[in-house]
Amino acid sequence: MTICGSKNLNTYIVEQNYSKNNRTFCETDNTGIAGEIPNKLFTCLEKLKVLYLSKNKITHVPNFCNSFGKSSVPNLEELHLQFTSISKLQNKSLICLSSLRVLDLGNNLLRDIPVFCGNKLSGWNVSVFKNLSNLVSLRLDNNRISTLNKTSIPPDILNNLQTLTLAYNPFDCGCDLIWFKNWCQETNVTLLNFPDRYACTTPPKMLRKPILTLSLTPEDCKEKNPWIVIVISTSASAIFLIIVSIMISVNLPTIKNVIYYYRLKSRGYVRLLNEQEFKYDAYVVYCEADEKWVLRKLVPQLEAREIRLCIPDREFVVGAERCSEIEDAFKESKKILVVLSNEFVKNEWCLWQNNLVEERIRQRGESTVVFLLFKTINSKNMISSVHRTLKKRSVITWNEGSALESMFWKVVLLALEAPFGEPPLSVLEE
Repeated sequence: MTICGSKNLNTYIVEQNYSKNNRTFCETDNTGIAGEIPNKLFTCLEKLKVLYLSKNKITHVPNFCNSFGKSSVPNLEELHLQFTSISKLQNKSLICLSSLRVLDLGNNLLRDIPVFCGNKLSGWNVSVFKNLSNLVSLRLDNNRISTLNKTSIPPDILNNLQTLTLAYNPFDCGCDLIWFKNWCQETNVTLLNFPDRYACTTPPKMLRKPILTLSLTPEDCKEKNPWIVIVISTSASAIFLIIVSIMISVNLPTIKNVIYYYRLKSRGYVRLLNEQEFKYDAYVVYCEADEKWVLRKLVPQLEAREIRLCIPDREFVVGAERCSEIEDAFKESKKILVVLSNEFVKNEWCLWQNNLVEERIRQRGESTVVFLLFKTINSKNMISSVHRTLKKRSVITWNEGSALESMFWKVVLLALEAPFGEPPLSVLEE
């Protein structure tokens, strides 16, 4: 390819598959230019005003500075570089083009050009445009530009433009695009194809949405002090753990009852054919202080479900020797139902019966006894046998309230109906 004409040439077109020759055009071959353009190619074109280098596989904008640092095309006003392979603007690419008025680094989407689909331009150094004080038209459409901030183009150059297009670029609609979105809404510069062709590509939730839908504000994007984030996160985690701990502590009896119930439920209930016939389903051991709850709450609930209970004051013969009556009742009862409370461990008569309970467990196993905790037992009143029971054995805890009571009665009933040989072993270690 050769440059023809004279130093008076004012328009030079080098486009692939394009050639034309008249007084103001220079003829070239049809293969176009590939790679980098030599720096000396334009040294004889001092009066050149318009230069077309579109549809060439050039990778860099030519260096228009001569060996003395002066512009080799001092009068160039229009530079067209659509449909090239330019991926980056070098720092000195445009430094010697102070007369430039039109810079086109986009493409013409109305043409059918099968070889190229647009420039690959994605970014540039902040000093690239600083000498283009006469620039009035800038095309950067259909590139790979994801953001534009206030330092991308010097403000005096940007605001001096008459037209600007950045359409069909894959904008990243995050914090870095807030400034450009606001500028687009406030500027007097004509933005070609705005806002319809200015759409987000990332993040995924913003895909294909106009950049004007970006709702982030500068306050949203302020960098958070990492120590504040750490302190807040740690505090939130600590508070959460405390709340969970408190909830578990408060609801531990209920949790135990639920576990107890589902363990029993999973075992199922099959009445044994060779099981001894008993006069009572359960003998109730309780202290006088808890008699009101036992007689008004416990007994009606269980007997309504056809559980045969032996209540000492109701079943024993008046005037009979009490110890013998209790021992006989133990033998005639399938299960022993023990109602534990703070008053229970302070009552010597109750503790004597508790010794019988321990003996029964040793002889027949834990499945023959069901423990109910009616009221919490103070540590100062705790004795070793009761402490062992609370620590290592299944204990059903009384909870007042519709849902909690319902679960309590279900567990008690299931425990009483469970046959020997399938003891309710749902011990939750505290």
